[in-house]
This record gives sequence, C-alpha cells and structure tokens, in this order.
Amino acid sequence: MHFAGLLLKVKRRKKKNSTEPPVYSTELLGVCTKVFKFTNMCDFQFLPLDHQGRSMYDDIVPSSCMDTAYPDRPAALFIPPVAFSRVDTPQNYCYRRPPTNRLLNGPLPEGRKRRRFGAQAVSHLQEKMPSEPLVDRASFEARVQLRGLASDLAELKKLFEERPVMSRAYIYYKMGGLKDRFKCLLPLVAYYFNTGPWRNMWARLGYDPRTDPAAWRYQIIDYRTRSADLT
Repeated sequence: MHFAGLLLKVKRRKKKNSTEPPVYSTELLGVCTKVFKFTNMCDFQFLPLDHQGRSMYDDIVPSSCMDTAYPDRPAALFIPPVAFSRVDTPQNYCYRRPPTNRLLNGPLPEGRKRRRFGAQAVSHLQEKMPSEPLVDRASFEARVQLRGLASDLAELKKLFEERPVMSRAYIYYKMGGLKDRFKCLLPLVAYYFNTGPWRNMWARLGYDPRTDPAAWRYQIIDYRTRSADLT
C-alpha cells in the first residue's frame, strides 16, 4: 500500500514565567493514504445570502455570457468589494523591508529596475492626472522616428483623440501589429490606471475621466461566471 504521509501530534509545553525554552513532544497517530493540497486561499470565498439565509448567487451572477436578458431582469442589491486580496495564492511576508530595498530620494526603492519607457501608473484617488510624459518628448519622438515608428505614433495619437480611454487589448485590435512597439509609444500619449473604475485602462495625457460625465461608458465591469456543469 502506498502511503502519502504520516499524521503527527505535536505538543508544545512551556512553563509560565519561565525563561527556559519550551519542550516539544511528538506522537505518531497513523498514516495518510491521501493528501489534499489547495493552491488558492479559501478565506476570501463567500456566498451571498438574502435575509432568509438563501443563496443569491444565481440571481446576481449571469449563468452565461450569452444571457442577453440578464441586464434587464430585476435583481437584489448586492455590491461586493472589488477585491479581497491582490493575490490568490498565500505569500510568506514577514512585514519587514528587505535590506536591499532602501528608499532613495524618489518614490522608487533601491534595487528596482526603472521603467525604460516611462509608463505612468496612477491611482484614481490622486489629486491631478498626468498631462505630460515622464520622458523628454522631443528626444524620445526623435528616437521613435529613427526606429520607423512615426506613423504608428501618429495613428495612436489619432486613436486617443477619438476615444480618450482605451484598454490595451482594444488598441491592439484597432492598430494590430507587434505588441513590443507599444511599450515605447503608449507612455508618450497616455497614462495607466491601476485602481478605480478605469482600472487597467489607458487614458490620454491631460484627460481626466473623473471630471467628464461621459466617461462613465469607459468604466470597467469585472465579473466572472462559473464554468458549465458537465455532469
């Protein structure tokens, strides 16, 4: 018979008001034939319930992306947080700063590689949105012309004039071509939201969607549906 592991009982005994180290004792309780490992944390999973304790999941989450009648059906008001955690897997974090990560005069810690093309990632709560790129525009546009990307830069500027907020996938769809070239072109035209209703979106430099009521149409709705029941 194949054994997956041993089940041990560990006791830690320490006397009160004593400076002596604790004493550990172990006891073998048996063998395990099966071991279950969970790669994701379950602490942040919850079930939306109504006032009678019944599940509301099927009422507030569409069962399929093809369910076009879902937005028109009445549903209970249930607004969960945007995210419970920024990561899905457990992380060992000891709440101390690494010795090689000392802060310098700027916001970037020592040891972090500076962004090569000067992309600006901002929070939706900061007071003012960027209006100019971090890099020198004239010298960087000259480098763009040497690389033969002047026409791509002009097309990207025109695209942001027509639509001030876009996702990276939408830009790839409209312009096509290689993705690597946008790494140096996007920071010249737009900045990036990493929080808020426009999270993961690129906005035109000098444009603040928070002051434009028409910018509601560019907000992100992030939802996930359960996979189809194959049983």
